[in-house]
Amino acid sequence: MKVSLRILKPMLFATCLSTSLGMSTVATSAAEDLITVRGMSIASDFEDIETAMGPCADNRDQDDLYYCGASEFNSFRLDQSGRIKEIYVACEIFNGCDYDVENLAHILKDRMDTIQRLEMKASGFMGDYATLTGQAGDTLEIWAMDEGPLLIFRVGMARSQLTLE
Repeated sequence: MKVSLRILKPMLFATCLSTSLGMSTVATSAAEDLITVRGMSIASDFEDIETAMGPCADNRDQDDLYYCGASEFNSFRLDQSGRIKEIYVACEIFNGCDYDVENLAHILKDRMDTIQRLEMKASGFMGDYATLTGQAGDTLEIWAMDEGPLLIFRVGMARSQLTLE
């Protein structure tokens, strides 16, 4: 069984400088703290994604979805304002097809200074998966797929702080 990775982006209101045509620019201090795989993070722009995964083209059936390279798993989605909200990266892109979810999660945590926490979770839908949380609040999820690990970067999944006063 192969694994998938998903990165979730925190709400970076103060650091989001500009966004147009699916390209988001994040201030350097925040971008340096983001979980990055093959030059891609949730702050990546279209050019970064094409460099890592190959040429991208829009999906005629879904306006917000773009496929990149040869694998149907290599893709990204835009939010309503045209910013990248999810990046899906197949295991071939990062040479991770021979790893299971837990091993890959531990390898990434050990090798990346930006990762602060690792949690193994269970999903009735797709089985076990790992969540890696970065210094900037971004999250990388690793999902087991039949084809191998899949990385998914996502936007807007950070939880706000509970205020009791």
